[in-house]
Amino acid sequence: MNQKGAVMPVILIICFIFSALLFFQLNVFVNEKQNIRHEQQVLNLEWLLRNAEQKWTEDADKLKEGEGIYYFSNGKVQYQKIKEREGALRVDLKAEDELGNQRSHYFYIEENEGDEE
Repeated sequence: MNQKGAVMPVILIICFIFSALLFFQLNVFVNEKQNIRHEQQVLNLEWLLRNAEQKWTEDADKLKEGEGIYYFSNGKVQYQKIKEREGALRVDLKAEDELGNQRSHYFYIEENEGDEE
C-alpha cells in the first residue's frame, strides 16, 4: 500500500486540533483573568464600604454634620446622613477607589431618644 498521500492530511488534522485547543485555552485564560480583575475591584470597594460603615458607627456620636468623607489607603468613601422618618436615619455610603470605580451602599439606623437631629 502506498501511504505517502495519507500522512499529510493526518498531520494537518492533528495540527488543526492542537491549534483549536490552544485557542480555546487562551480564551479561557483571558476570561478568567478578566473575572479575577473584576472580583478584585468589587472586593476592594466592598472593603472600603464596610470599613466606612464601621468607622461611621464608631464616630456617629461625634459627627455633627450630615455629610463627610473618609479617606483610606486605597480610596475614599463619602457618607451622607438623611433623616428618613421620626426616629430613623438612613446613611448613604459611596465608595470610590483610586481607579475611579464606584459602588454605593446604605443602611438604616434607629435614633435613641436622647439624640439630636
